[in-house]
Amino acid sequence: MNKNEKMNAQMPEQAVRGVRKSRREVDISGLEGLLGYNLRRAQMVELQRFASYFGPYDIRPVQYAILTLVDSNPGLNQSQLGEALDVKRANMVTLINELEGRGLVGRMPSARDRRSHTLELTEKGHALVGTLRDVQAKLEGDLMRQVGADNCDQLLDLLKKLRDS
Repeated sequence: MNKNEKMNAQMPEQAVRGVRKSRREVDISGLEGLLGYNLRRAQMVELQRFASYFGPYDIRPVQYAILTLVDSNPGLNQSQLGEALDVKRANMVTLINELEGRGLVGRMPSARDRRSHTLELTEKGHALVGTLRDVQAKLEGDLMRQVGADNCDQLLDLLKKLRDS
């Protein structure tokens, strides 16, 4: 028996996605009918999927959103970006610093306001965004297959309604 087999033999039974099962079944029927509970669980599943697709690129969902918006909105500044993504100013500064440190985003002095900087993708950032769009298309395709193409438009409309409320 190798080292991994020994470790697995000593561990309790594992559920799907590596979550430990309790020795006793847990009745979750009190949660099954709750929209918020199911929305949160679905979000966790989708975050795990995102991580499996984007992990090799060391990109988190908020970073992907930033790179996508900077790419499609030339001249965008940090304040506009933070407002669009509902990210606090201090958090946005940290996020942009991370992406700038990786050579993906650059800050340029604004032509309109000397106190402000616009954000631009670097060559490396443009190349990565192209790759990430392909990865995102595969992730979306996976979700569409799971939910069913007929249900995707309805699900998207409902999610937008929740988001915008």
